[in-house]
Amino acid sequence: MEDKEAPVTFPEPCSERLFDRMSGIHKLVLDPNLDLEQLQSHPDVLIVREWLQDERIGIKRPRFGYNPGTREISISCKLVDVIEAIDTSTLKTLTQPWMIMRCMLGLMPEADTGLIELQSDCYRDLASNLCIEKFAQESGLAMTRIKTNARTKIIRFWFVPLETIKDRLSGYILFRFSRSYVYEDKEELLKTICEYTWTVAKSQHYVLSNKIVEKLGPGLHRYIKGGIKGKSEFFAPLTENLMIYLWGTAGVGKSTFVNVFSKALTTSFRTYLNPSMSADVVKVPLNSMTPEDLNNILKVQGISDWSVERVIEQSLVKGNVVILHLEENPEPHAVQSKMFELVQKMVRGLLSKYQDLGAKVIYVITSNYVPCKVIHDSFNIIELFAPTHEEQRTWAKDMLQQKVQDYMSTKFELNIGAEVYPPYTSDMRPLNNWWLCLGFFASKVLVSSSHQKQRSEDHSNKLCVRIEKIQQQRQKANAENEYLVTCFRNGNAPLEEYTLTSPDSFFFQDKLHSKLDTILHMCFREYVTPAVIIVSNKKEKEKKDAAVVKISTNVKEWAEENEVHLRTTHVTLLSEEDKHLVTGNPSEIRGGLLSYIDDSNNKNSTAKIFDCHHHHCSSGSTHCNQLDKRLIVVYANVSPIGQFMLRELIEQSQYSRSHRLRVSKSRLCFIINPVDNTQLSPQLLSRAHCIL
Repeated sequence: MEDKEAPVTFPEPCSERLFDRMSGIHKLVLDPNLDLEQLQSHPDVLIVREWLQDERIGIKRPRFGYNPGTREISISCKLVDVIEAIDTSTLKTLTQPWMIMRCMLGLMPEADTGLIELQSDCYRDLASNLCIEKFAQESGLAMTRIKTNARTKIIRFWFVPLETIKDRLSGYILFRFSRSYVYEDKEELLKTICEYTWTVAKSQHYVLSNKIVEKLGPGLHRYIKGGIKGKSEFFAPLTENLMIYLWGTAGVGKSTFVNVFSKALTTSFRTYLNPSMSADVVKVPLNSMTPEDLNNILKVQGISDWSVERVIEQSLVKGNVVILHLEENPEPHAVQSKMFELVQKMVRGLLSKYQDLGAKVIYVITSNYVPCKVIHDSFNIIELFAPTHEEQRTWAKDMLQQKVQDYMSTKFELNIGAEVYPPYTSDMRPLNNWWLCLGFFASKVLVSSSHQKQRSEDHSNKLCVRIEKIQQQRQKANAENEYLVTCFRNGNAPLEEYTLTSPDSFFFQDKLHSKLDTILHMCFREYVTPAVIIVSNKKEKEKKDAAVVKISTNVKEWAEENEVHLRTTHVTLLSEEDKHLVTGNPSEIRGGLLSYIDDSNNKNSTAKIFDCHHHHCSSGSTHCNQLDKRLIVVYANVSPIGQFMLRELIEQSQYSRSHRLRVSKSRLCFIINPVDNTQLSPQLLSRAHCIL
């Protein structure tokens, strides 16, 4: 394999002689007084012209052109009728100058086919691009364009001095072949890219509805077709924007699809078009935002990290596609229309500077509500529904298996009893509780059993985790359902086991420990990010206040017992005026809870992360920056509006993102107290791990 990974080499003296001649032309082009006649009569040009007539390159009768204003050299050649095939065993050592030029011009696609087959990942570059880059470095001439006329069989290619390419304001970039140029049939390529995109999406533990593929498939095909520019890896659709509106009830996977789609597009682009290209998500959360708020955010320009426009622009100029995700589109149609108008105005203003990149912005709006007429008439509208019960069971088991596998290096087999699987739910988020809880306890029995295996004389690698429901006759009347998680080796007696209880068949806890204890352990071991605990709203205010105090005391005792550094904060969210307590003021790059959480989890933060004079810390020190031993607890008193403000932060995900900031939610726990017997929203309930 080491031989296969060796880079393309340029042997001596053949390539050296070629580069010397081209270097002479490069120095000539830098002369401001040069004209076409002087160029064509220069000795180096005459030698290169003769050299280019080698029909093994696949061209003949080269003709030179020169533009004194741009210092651009063009070479036009006739393609030969039959090009000699090349033995792919020569790919690693391009032994002759004609091989280098033939590879540069894309007339030896078998070279790149060979490299693609040998590559270890999708970032391995093409032989043609390696030749172009090496040629530019050695000769001082950078190839910028290639055009082939199939009817006249004329190929034309352009060079400029390498100094011109290095000037970012020149408008010239080094030509690079797309991986797709080895495909002679463009329709076959388009079909391959689209099918591969959906294959990658399905591989990301996401239940991809056939309805999504059917509705988006034709539009995606047109979009990619409009973006492929001949053999170049430069991708710039000139057709209409890809515009997607996903709506449906909470928890059916709308926002998750956006991330899955982004990763799938990125993988397809890098595999077939450009190894450094990506589809970047720029998310603008619209929840608890008025059109006036959005307008103020969109007006921010320049170098500010609050500038949506700047974040989009940075991705576009790097050659990437931007997925502009407008999340949580509100219900009133007038507000929807106004917000979309504001976003379009901002994007149009930005793209007036990059007119050839306009269609590289993909609009995706997610919402719980039907779209207004303006959006309905412009977007591809897709209503999402929860997967079938069988699809949910399969997905939950796969997630459980993967979670334990990621946590453990031990080989194991997982057996799940039929009665253990969760019931059907129209909101997929409670399923997260199922596989996270069971994964947590399965990992615990595996860790303990692995230690026992090391001490025993039996060195077999066969460990089996069995999860089963304890039969009803073994349970007491009116008791919660009980489950047994057991680890065996080779069918022998159990090595370790836990008895679990569950009130709803989604959340499980150790029978010997409380719900709070289970959640805190899962949060600390990063099985849930973040943990969300709700204080029951069915009590009188005095009893609720006492319950919150008791929970706070229990959290401190748990932290001390487990030697965990604890950082706590309190926030009250009752009205729109409290919004800055979550996201900060518009004038701040970071603020509110986002700043607090980022200071706690960001290893690069200069803030005193754990100041033990202001919070509980078992070590007794005054400054404990030990990220691997920390737990952040946020106590939040919320009204219905406050619940809405926290929706994105308490969503199960590793990070909380906006267009300007990404905050890690590792080892973060929310304890939410609804004030004045506030009704719990379905969105809050679906994100909660338990109610105390």
